[in-house]
Amino acid sequence: MRPVAIIGAGLSGLLCAKMLNECGLPVAVFEKSRGLGGRLARRRHPWGNVDIGAPLLALTPEQLQYFPRDAISAQPYTTAQWRDDKLLPQATQTHYTAAGSNNRLCHALADGVEVRRGQRVAAIHPTSTTLSLRDYKEEDLGDFSAVILATPAPQARDLLPTTSSLTIAESPWQAGWTVIVQFDGAWTPSEIIDIESHAILRRIVCLSSAPGRDHQHCYSIELTDDASHHFEQRSDNEIIDRVMTELASIAPTPPLLHSDIQRWRFARPETAVISDSQRADDSLKIALAGDYCVGGNAEGALRSATFAVQRVKQWLASAC
Repeated sequence: MRPVAIIGAGLSGLLCAKMLNECGLPVAVFEKSRGLGGRLARRRHPWGNVDIGAPLLALTPEQLQYFPRDAISAQPYTTAQWRDDKLLPQATQTHYTAAGSNNRLCHALADGVEVRRGQRVAAIHPTSTTLSLRDYKEEDLGDFSAVILATPAPQARDLLPTTSSLTIAESPWQAGWTVIVQFDGAWTPSEIIDIESHAILRRIVCLSSAPGRDHQHCYSIELTDDASHHFEQRSDNEIIDRVMTELASIAPTPPLLHSDIQRWRFARPETAVISDSQRADDSLKIALAGDYCVGGNAEGALRSATFAVQRVKQWLASAC
């Protein structure tokens, strides 16, 4: 049997690969960059390996079965809300996070799967019995029994063959900035701060509170959509300086040791692609997976991945 091609090694693509691999189906994952995880990325610094992607995973206990054992940790966090210029402590909450690092989780999902890093798929050419992939030099990347498009919506739209019955609505790019700071000491007792009605800040998470991290007093600051859009043409230093000013208005900040910024760009459709008929082309054997399909965050990635895998198994008449 020819392998199933999965284009994109973000969370949804890696979940698809894991589930198909566990069924004994051959899989090849194509990832244009050198790393895995998409918005679960990690960045190496002399002062620590920092998760610049999602610090928390929005999952239910029942959904943990789809992840490798011991790859997800349930962690209690002290929480607070910033409202009306006041920091209001809240009850301790348990959140799921990647054990060790997001990078470790991604590699656990990819265990035993062929991942072709640094290979950007440019086109999908249907044949009478297979789907042939080409790169930007028109070089052959192989023939496959089915394809799962686990890329962001704009890339998936560009890769769909013109004969496909699937349509992906035009979605504007949305900027989403995350600032990482490391202080010379603890900042506040609260490990998660949700911020209401703020022009700049949306949520602050202490990254060092997650188990297995090799840094201390490191925080992830998620900016609002409006601020991310407003800062799109600003330099990294300008954005970090503004964020530091806003943090100091919440609580006095210890000396800043290190900082970093990640400028995410992703598609945010006005409505999710919820129709089954618009997530799988039964004729060409192409399925869509990604958080834009059925909702954002890790739960949306998982839900779209399970649907895509079920449809591929039906196509291949697998006895999983």
